[in-house]
Amino acid sequence: MRVLSLFLPRFPIQVALRQRPHLEGRPVAVLDGHGEAALVAAASCEATAKGVTAGMPAAQARERCQAALFLPDNSGSCFDELDRIASILRLRATPLVAIGGVDHLFVDLDGIPSAAEERELALRLMALAASWCRYSLRAGVGNSRREALEAARAARRPLAICAPPREDGGDRLEPPILPATGTIGVTARSDAGWDPVEARAAAERLLARAGIVLTARGESFREVAVHFDRAQSATFTAVLRLRNPRHSTAGVLDELGTRLPPEALSHVTMVRVELARLGPSVQVQPLDPRVYRAPNSLHGAERGALRRAS
Repeated sequence: MRVLSLFLPRFPIQVALRQRPHLEGRPVAVLDGHGEAALVAAASCEATAKGVTAGMPAAQARERCQAALFLPDNSGSCFDELDRIASILRLRATPLVAIGGVDHLFVDLDGIPSAAEERELALRLMALAASWCRYSLRAGVGNSRREALEAARAARRPLAICAPPREDGGDRLEPPILPATGTIGVTARSDAGWDPVEARAAAERLLARAGIVLTARGESFREVAVHFDRAQSATFTAVLRLRNPRHSTAGVLDELGTRLPPEALSHVTMVRVELARLGPSVQVQPLDPRVYRAPNSLHGAERGALRRAS
């Protein structure tokens, strides 16, 4: 398997600066979560120079860089931008494009006959993405998603290519890159019919089951729809659209609130829950202080590229 990874360094910061150009040159960090539980999801070059890095608790980040501006989670906006870039690649090049995370895409390059053609195709795909997104990006080609992403992250030139495996090597078991991700749907039925309390309880159970599937697949969602089929009446549907990716279905019915009136849930014979606008998990992992070392310097090319992209 040969995979191209298109990596957008510090992408949450790039997106934030695109939306707020007046913040260019200031130390900026994007947070995931609220209050004491908030973690740094991404930090600008200026904030990193002061010791702020992804996974660090917000309180610690504020101590290290008191001048930093802390912005709320913008992973939903990042996904929107990645969706747009992926759509261009699917339309103009190949359908085998997948969002790999909050800051990178994967493209299937399997089957290219020679190394020279593979390199040429990778450069063309990178140029196509860059021309439409105008963000700073790097690219890496590897024998697996992980290898390609690591090559792109470590690249100090636009494109880094790992050597193909020998005939007996390579990760043959990695799942293929699919054109698009669908939805997660679960259904429950009752021949006798449910009253509003029972229908709501059935929806809670289905949301919990859908959450288990979501966790097993390592995905997030940004939309949930709950459908209630009623005897001799029209189907009632409640939809919740989220700004940022969600990794848990807990509390969804509470957020729907008044959209689930008791009179609309009477005589329910079927409940269906659908999680949509799926994407990869973007949960920020807490920083391990045992392995963290504050950077002594920043790579000048990265700083300049981020400034040019804003």
